[in-house]
Amino acid sequence: AIRRGPGAASAMTLILSLILVFGTVAMGGPFADHVPHEQLTHIYSYSVSISLIGLLVASATEEYNAAAQQLKTVYDESQQARTLIAKMAGLISSAEALAGMGSWEWDVASGKETWSDNFYRIMGWSPGEVEPSYETFLARIHPEDRQMIHSASQRAIEDQNFAYEVEFRVIVANGQTRIIMGRGRVEFDAQGRAFRMFGMGQDVTYLREMEAQRLRMEQQAIRTAQLAMVGELSAGVAHEINNPNNSINFSASLLAGAWRDAGPILDGHTVEHGDFMLGGIPYSSMRQRIPKLLSLIMENSGRIKRIIENIKGMARPSQGTMARVEMEAVVKKVGEILAGRIKKCTDHFEIDCVGSDLWVHGDAGELEQVLTNLVANALESLPSRDQRVSILVRRLLREGQPWVSIQVIDQGTGIDDAVMAQIFQPFFTTKGEQGGTGLGLSISQTIITAYGGEILIDSTVGTGTTVTVLLPAYT
Repeated sequence: AIRRGPGAASAMTLILSLILVFGTVAMGGPFADHVPHEQLTHIYSYSVSISLIGLLVASATEEYNAAAQQLKTVYDESQQARTLIAKMAGLISSAEALAGMGSWEWDVASGKETWSDNFYRIMGWSPGEVEPSYETFLARIHPEDRQMIHSASQRAIEDQNFAYEVEFRVIVANGQTRIIMGRGRVEFDAQGRAFRMFGMGQDVTYLREMEAQRLRMEQQAIRTAQLAMVGELSAGVAHEINNPNNSINFSASLLAGAWRDAGPILDGHTVEHGDFMLGGIPYSSMRQRIPKLLSLIMENSGRIKRIIENIKGMARPSQGTMARVEMEAVVKKVGEILAGRIKKCTDHFEIDCVGSDLWVHGDAGELEQVLTNLVANALESLPSRDQRVSILVRRLLREGQPWVSIQVIDQGTGIDDAVMAQIFQPFFTTKGEQGGTGLGLSISQTIITAYGGEILIDSTVGTGTTVTVLLPAYT
C-alpha cells in the first residue's frame, strides 16, 4: 500500500481474504476452532480491518508523496530563483562597473549603510575593506566639499521636494582625486519622517576631463581663428606700415650722424658768438636733447618693426631651424641677455638645472625668445629687490613619457583671476603704459604648442607666480 497506492492495497486485501477463507475451510488458520457463523464474522471483520488499514495507509502515502513532490517543486523553484537572483546581481554589478557606478542604501533610523562592491571601488576601497557608514564616507570627501555633502544629505531627509543630486570630489588612498556624481532618493513614512535613503554614485572624472579638454580645444580654435584674422590683417598692412617706418628709421639714423658731424661746428659757433636759438630753444639745451630725441625715434621705429614681425609670426608656422637643443645652455643664455635688467630688479636670481639629460627638439632662438619673455615678466612683477626670481629646469615623466620642465618662479605681485582668464589673448596687456604690446605670452604659447608642449601658469595674488613650460624630451 505504501509503495503502490490504493489499488495495490485492495489487491492485497483480496489476497489475504482468500488465504484466510482457504485456511479456514481447510480447518487451519486463526479461526479454525470457531463455529461456522463465527468464522464468517471474524473473516469479514478481519478483511474489512485489513482493507481499511491498507486504504488509509495508501491514502496517507499518496498525500505524503504529493506533498513531497510539491515540496520538491518549491525547492527547485527556490533554487532557480536563487540562481536567477545571483545572476541578476552579477549583471547589475557588471553594469555598475561598466558605467563607473556604485549603489548605496542608508537606514536613516538605525544609521546602517549598505554599499555595493563597485561603490567601494569608486570610493577607493576594496569591497568589504571598511565598515560602511556615513562617517567613513564623509572622511573620503575632499575637505572643501564635505559641508556641501552634509547640507545636501540633511536637506534630503527633511524636505520631500528636494532632489538629491551633488557632484563632489573624493581623495583615494594614493592621493588621486576623483570626481563623483551622486544622486539619491528618500522614502518617507505616513508621518512624513524619512526612514530610508538610497542612491548611486558615478565616477565622472574622465567625463569632466574630456569636457575640460573640449573647452580647451574650443578656446584654441577661437584663438586660431583670431590669429588667422590677425594674419590676414598683418599681410595687408605690414607692407604699408613697414615702408614709412623704414624711411623714418633711415632718416633718423641719417640725422643722428649729421648731428654728430654738426656738433663741433655749432659748439665752435657758440664759443665765438654765444648761445643762440635753435627751433625756438636755446642751443645749449638742444645740444643734449636732440641726440636723445633721435635715439627715441629710432628705438620706437624698431619697436614698430618688432610688433609687425610678431604679428606676422603669430599667424604663420615656425620659421626656426628645428634641432636638438640643450635647455641648460638656453636658460644660461637668457640669464646673460637679461643680466642688466636682473641686476636692476632683484638681488636674488638663480638658475637650477637638475640632471644633465635636458635636451628638447626645437629652435634655440625661439626658445630663448620664450624664456626671455617669461623671465622679463617675472622681473617686472617684483615689488622690490628683496623678492626672488628663479629658473628650475628638470626632467620628469608624464604618463610614462619623458618631458623637460622649465619653471620660472617669482615672488612678485601675482595674477588675479580676471587677468588670468585673458592672459594668452593676443593684444591683452596690463603694461600698456610701459609699452607692452600684449603679444609676448601669445607668441610664446604659439611657439611651445607648435613643439608639442604647453605652458601652465599658477599664481597667487600677493605671493607670486610659477610659469611652467613643458616640452617633450629629445630621445
